[in-house]
Amino acid sequence: MVPVLISAQTYDTPSTLRVYISNPIYKYVDADGYTTVTGTIHNESNLSYVGNVAILVQFYGSTGDTPLYSEISTTSLQVIPPKSASPFSIRSPEPDIRIVDAIPSILIFEQADPKPLGLYTDMDIITGNVTVSDVAHSPHTNVTIHVTYRDVFEPPRILRVDTYMLGDMDMDNTLQTNIYGNMPYNTKSIAIHAESDVFSSYGIERSIFYNAAPSYPDSYITDVWIYSDDTRTTLLTIHENVTLGAGVHLDTNNTHWLYMQIKPQDDSTIIFLERAQIQSPDVEVVIPWTPLDIGDYILEVFLRSGLDTTISVPGPILLFAVE
Repeated sequence: MVPVLISAQTYDTPSTLRVYISNPIYKYVDADGYTTVTGTIHNESNLSYVGNVAILVQFYGSTGDTPLYSEISTTSLQVIPPKSASPFSIRSPEPDIRIVDAIPSILIFEQADPKPLGLYTDMDIITGNVTVSDVAHSPHTNVTIHVTYRDVFEPPRILRVDTYMLGDMDMDNTLQTNIYGNMPYNTKSIAIHAESDVFSSYGIERSIFYNAAPSYPDSYITDVWIYSDDTRTTLLTIHENVTLGAGVHLDTNNTHWLYMQIKPQDDSTIIFLERAQIQSPDVEVVIPWTPLDIGDYILEVFLRSGLDTTISVPGPILLFAVE
């Protein structure tokens, strides 16, 4: 067992093991109000398989160095092959609007017994059917596939990780499932890995060329923008005062909350978070902001009910730069 300091992202043994968390680390609030953190654990070892990876995520509020919550979980793959990687997805223990940041780190991992290649995975991009076949001429127990949904960013962010338990498979046989029924609407690519108790597969990747957006709910975000000197723009000057804006349609006159948050494109740390109370059925919300650092950023907007529960898909993501 290899211990790793809580603050560490990587750990090197003198000989073989090197395991680390790579960017981008993506954090979002799901429909139930839980904060979810997704990312990728890499095994850079040339020969060693790695398993029993423990990941600590600390969820922080806007003030103080003490986390609101701490959660420990593991990677999707039980065993990470040499020069390979596994996604992870970890959710806060309960919904909490005070959470503004979440930081993952590696606690422990250990060298694992190899899972040789004995499964072949394929996907029909038209139907969404995923097949797993035996290529080791051996029966398999507890065949599992891990599906990673990714967005359009480069490198892509992990939107969600789903695990499908397919059960046991006889020698020279095939199992199948369909993954299109619950795919995040902004998915642009998919990565799929399969493993059983003894064997694993090569990972495959597929681009998603068409993924229908969900039908609009009764309340939704219509547009997102940034204004500088009464001009709509995505190129800002450092220290200038700008206005963040969003158009919102509500189905009732009840109280709602619109959240705006800004993060660097290469880091998931939230550098600005503000909310505005709205009640009118059709309204434009504006919030002032002053950029303090040069860089490339993401503006994300979320609509929540008066009880602070998610009632709409997120608004359009706005990419902008500060010079």
